[in-house]
Amino acid sequence: MNPESTVASTRERELADALAAVRARLARAAEAVGRNADEIELLPITKFFPASDVLILRRLGCLEFGESREQEASNKSAEVGAVLGAQPIRWHMVGRIQRNKARSIAGWAYAAHSVDSAKLIGALDRAAT
Repeated sequence: MNPESTVASTRERELADALAAVRARLARAAEAVGRNADEIELLPITKFFPASDVLILRRLGCLEFGESREQEASNKSAEVGAVLGAQPIRWHMVGRIQRNKARSIAGWAYAAHSVDSAKLIGALDRAAT
């Protein structure tokens, strides 16, 4: 086995174990309050993690990802999109949004969770249409 595939498979195991642990914790928390864990959306935040981790998580069943830095997200979403093509994936902007970044964010984000002004809403709306 070549060293690169060994590293990749090790990382995939690490991420699979971490994802399983988070899902188990989420299920316990949901059960504790009488909710169905399937009703709760898990949104992995990939800030400071490489696109290769997103691709692994996608193979593990994650379809939605959060980013808090526009430039990193823009580059990462393009890199992941080049590999996945038309396979479904949704990016969420969860960090502070500057109006001058609205056009870029509208190009890659499915949702923006940190809209804090009417002016920003207008900028995102104009950029998306």
